[in-house]
Amino acid sequence: MSDPLESLRSRLDDVDHRLVEALAERQRLVADVAALKANPALPLQDVDRERDLLARVSALAEAEGLDSYFVESLYRRILEHSVRFQAARQTDSGTNTPLVIAYQGVEASYSHAAARSHFAGSSSNVQYHGYPSFAAALDAVTRREAEVAFLPIENSLTGSIAETYDLLSRADLHLIGEEVYRVEHCLLALKPVPLGLIRRIGSHPQALTSPIRKKIIRDLWPWHGNRNQPISDSRTRLHFC
Repeated sequence: MSDPLESLRSRLDDVDHRLVEALAERQRLVADVAALKANPALPLQDVDRERDLLARVSALAEAEGLDSYFVESLYRRILEHSVRFQAARQTDSGTNTPLVIAYQGVEASYSHAAARSHFAGSSSNVQYHGYPSFAAALDAVTRREAEVAFLPIENSLTGSIAETYDLLSRADLHLIGEEVYRVEHCLLALKPVPLGLIRRIGSHPQALTSPIRKKIIRDLWPWHGNRNQPISDSRTRLHFC
């Protein structure tokens, strides 16, 4: 490896370190703001200030030769986390009672990952409990085994998750938040093999409903119609394979 490349990478590491330090300092300031907004009656968001901030960082980005859309999208994520961070402190009871989140699936499934992303700003002791079905996760809330059920309601390829809406229509529960989470499906095997040798695919049923993925599977494996196998969640299919 050349010395100039190593030097540039070292400088990048320094910049990354300063970025993380700046984010940590920003969160400490947000915590101070949250303390001043301890009254739940006070609004967490100042829409006008957020609009001005986004316009300001967008202009700064352009002045520095950066893609303003990229920088603005980063700041939207930062502001979203800031609001959740403040909300968590408004609702913090001051005790160490765990906040139990029910989700469908197992640890490291997409629902689990999305739930962890959503509650990342919580100061509570958050516990995540996986259940075998959407209905079981909702039942955990109605039985007071969990405070929140975290369920998918829509994706950009197949639209609404009908089962979730059907269950919610029969449950005396309320929607209190949302998380937009990027899902990327991968084809995994125990060892490197040519695609033509694959004879059985284990997948979450939702991943098989996408017209694009159906076409890819059909083109690569014309025999797939009788050999794919739906499995209840995205992580379990790894054990299956």
